[in-house]
Amino acid sequence: MTQRGPSHPPQAVPLQPIPLQQLRLMPQGCHWEVDQHLPALTTLTPVRGTITALHGGSVLEVSGEAHTIITLCCDRCLRHYNQPIAFKEREPLWIGEAEPSEPDDDPLDGPCERLDPQGSFDPAHWLFEQLSLQWPLRNHCGPDCPGPASWGTHDAAPIPDPASQDGAAIDPRWARLRELR
Repeated sequence: MTQRGPSHPPQAVPLQPIPLQQLRLMPQGCHWEVDQHLPALTTLTPVRGTITALHGGSVLEVSGEAHTIITLCCDRCLRHYNQPIAFKEREPLWIGEAEPSEPDDDPLDGPCERLDPQGSFDPAHWLFEQLSLQWPLRNHCGPDCPGPASWGTHDAAPIPDPASQDGAAIDPRWARLRELR
């Protein structure tokens, strides 16, 4: 993080929660340069990007952008593949105990997250949330995905079923489920 102020040169501060009361005293806000792994997010590469937080009285204006690479398992072929994820976002966070009672008092458009005025802003957690929103809903390794190892039991290499009296085989994809019985 870099603190920016009229008479302060930028100084490095770790990516950790900062009290909102301290942010209020920083007219230029805080700026974090990120180049690290986040403990709550398993990534192949460090998360790289920036975050800026500016206290505006009843609103904390947070903006940032970051990117990294995660490893996912394809839903079709069950192979692992690398997926780049990135975001560029601007989010106002309401600072207060309750939402404004009058529409004219609300500087925000629509519902938003609320922060305790006596609390802190955690840039690492905000970064984690923004990156988590970028994960694909369906994990698919791409157009060259071979699909499942086999579509039917006749194509699969059969596994002998120990529960079967006649030595019948089961599809290997179902073998693990059979162990749960």
